[in-house]
Amino acid sequence: PNYCWKEIVFGYREMDEIELAALSKEHGLKYLFGSHFVTFCCEPIKFIPYLTKRFLKAGGKFEQRKVTGFDEFKDAFLVINCTGLGAKELGDEKLYPIRGQISKVKAPWIYYCYIDDCDVSNYILPNAESVTLGGTHTVNDFNTNVSIPDSDFITKGNFWKFECIHN
Repeated sequence: PNYCWKEIVFGYREMDEIELAALSKEHGLKYLFGSHFVTFCCEPIKFIPYLTKRFLKAGGKFEQRKVTGFDEFKDAFLVINCTGLGAKELGDEKLYPIRGQISKVKAPWIYYCYIDDCDVSNYILPNAESVTLGGTHTVNDFNTNVSIPDSDFITKGNFWKFECIHN
């Protein structure tokens, strides 16, 4: 594959047959391609409070209120639009949801990210105190509740076996 991002990560290389065989054996699957590179993972739940403090210290301010149109911000220097599905109420009819669900598990021995992009979105992302297993991506699904079938798909798949701590 010709990934557009491979030039910006550190040490990108395609995995050789020996590495693919070892990974296939470990996961009980047959991998035909893999890549290895060094990057970082950032946990938003920990990183956003840090950024918020820096933003406020630099004179930024947050304002939470009902917005009825983007023209309300015509005098603003910068607006970060976090309306999500609320953008439809502001006239953005092209917006549609892609529902995603993940599971968090205890797996402190995991230090590598695994992403299997050959199917419906299997990935493992290590965090400081847990591991994120993913996931789903259902187009035009407005459901914001946890789906038990999605949880089962994520946690009982062939890609991993971990002890779930919460969904």
